[in-house]
Amino acid sequence: MILILLGTVVSSCLKSGLDDLPAYNLTKITSFYMEYRFEAKNANGISYVEVVTLPSTVNIDAANSKVTVTPSLPAANSVFTVTERKEVSMTNIIGYCSLETAASIKPVGNSPKLGVPGDWTAERKYLVTAADGITTQEWTIKVNPLPVP
Repeated sequence: MILILLGTVVSSCLKSGLDDLPAYNLTKITSFYMEYRFEAKNANGISYVEVVTLPSTVNIDAANSKVTVTPSLPAANSVFTVTERKEVSMTNIIGYCSLETAASIKPVGNSPKLGVPGDWTAERKYLVTAADGITTQEWTIKVNPLPVP
């Protein structure tokens, strides 16, 4: 009995007099980041994944739906050693981005998925879908070559 009453009270609150909110129709990439991940070991010899953010200059050209990224390599340190630094390449770095509210993004063609290591040696295409589920925009992401370590 209590369950039925509770179900009625909760469901009726969700339906009473609420205005429909418009779904966002914005498809902009608002920021872009690059990182490199590798296996490291702590003082006890236990392996873990180390994440190194690649300092980058990012140009977002919304008018032409293009993002241009110029990454650099951070200095070597006790974890990101000179040897590991030399392992970073255009084919094993990770790209990820921020989008307009509730938008989604997916690779087009052979573009790598964002958030996993991929090949950034060529321009890549991505389709951004707005929160409304209807509005889409294709973006090009170009990553300039990494400096030689």
